[in-house]
Amino acid sequence: YSGNTLVSSLISSGGVPTKSLYLFARNYNPIDSYVTGRLYYCKIWDNGVLIQDLRPALDLSGKVCMYDTVTEKYFYNAGTGELKAGGRFVESIVFDGASYIDTGYLPNEQTYAEYTFEVYGAANYQGLFGSRKDQTEEGYVFDVFIRNANYLRIDWGAHIGNEFTNYSLNTKYIMKAGLGEVYLDDTLVKTYTVLATGTSPYSIYLGNINDAGKPYTSGSLQKVHGFKAYENNTLIQDLRPYVDSDGVACFKDVVTDTLFYNQGTGTLTYTTHE
Repeated sequence: YSGNTLVSSLISSGGVPTKSLYLFARNYNPIDSYVTGRLYYCKIWDNGVLIQDLRPALDLSGKVCMYDTVTEKYFYNAGTGELKAGGRFVESIVFDGASYIDTGYLPNEQTYAEYTFEVYGAANYQGLFGSRKDQTEEGYVFDVFIRNANYLRIDWGAHIGNEFTNYSLNTKYIMKAGLGEVYLDDTLVKTYTVLATGTSPYSIYLGNINDAGKPYTSGSLQKVHGFKAYENNTLIQDLRPYVDSDGVACFKDVVTDTLFYNQGTGTLTYTTHE
């Protein structure tokens, strides 16, 4: 809540003529004592009976308000300021092919990645996620491409395979890759020998691959539900789909409490849980 923002919450009953209760301002003549802050909930009892239980909400049109779970009514801003929704986790971040996230994480031969994704459109060789210095097996290859609508190409510490595993569009998958193994939805689909050694000079991208310091020619049309990076069995990053207090789609790392924003020329959008 910003200054000059108020919500009219409750009209008192009980026979005593009073003014209604305001949140973040005092209902006086004139209205005063505006407060800037955050509101997580407000519960009101009358003679031991819960008569209002106000929760932060978005109405069906996406407008920020408070929702009373008792009366199932929405309460809206009645001031001249602006209500903003606080940051919140969402179901997925939607990449449009021209967007990507730079995780800042430099992978090495001990990196184990978990990526939850859903491809909703594919053409030949679109970057899914990862990074590489060059195209040699010793070139710190830690990347995944969409080969086409039916196959993925995975290089994670070595050139693992081209068109080795089937996948389907508009289907959610969990890929786990590293330390000589690749899993798709907990099914082991490939074993390999790790050839790349040392730390890559290029960080992992989501929504595309980091191709020697820049995004690959073509990013991918995908919904990302999360990314985790482990190193020596230690969780380094846990990026989850998030929308900040300004409504901007991004990822929140719950390990470092850091937000990661789009670095591309496109626009990130998001989906919410039904």
